[in-house]
Amino acid sequence: MDQIFNRLANLLRSVFADDPFDSSSYEETKKRYYDPDLKEAWEELDEYLKTGRSETERTSQQGRRTETFSSAYKQELEALKKDFSNLEVPFGSPFEEVRKGYKHLIRKYHPDKFVNDPNKVKIATEITQKINESYKKIKSFNEKYQKKQ
Repeated sequence: MDQIFNRLANLLRSVFADDPFDSSSYEETKKRYYDPDLKEAWEELDEYLKTGRSETERTSQQGRRTETFSSAYKQELEALKKDFSNLEVPFGSPFEEVRKGYKHLIRKYHPDKFVNDPNKVKIATEITQKINESYKKIKSFNEKYQKKQ
């Protein structure tokens, strides 16, 4: 099996290198053809050739821990449905979209915009408090799971 991967590595190197027999061209090829997916594939292939272990083998060793992590993640994400709707963004949106929605709503409902009407100030204060709470919950969820991934 190792021979197959060695031959595949040599084939890929020859495809992307100007001179397939020049070992320095391999490093230059990695720099010249910068594509994140291609880079990741090269790194995975290099790791396999060095260690003999693939990414799949490594992650299968972590299997149960990952399953537990994903079920807790899903449960906590489900609990945030109302918070996403409070910020008027689709459920499960990326955090940048959440941040944009938050800023938009704060600008729209900030109590300082309604100084002339005390009733509107009260309502706007309640709305901004809910918006802030929802944003804080989603932000802490995002920070918690960004560190683990």
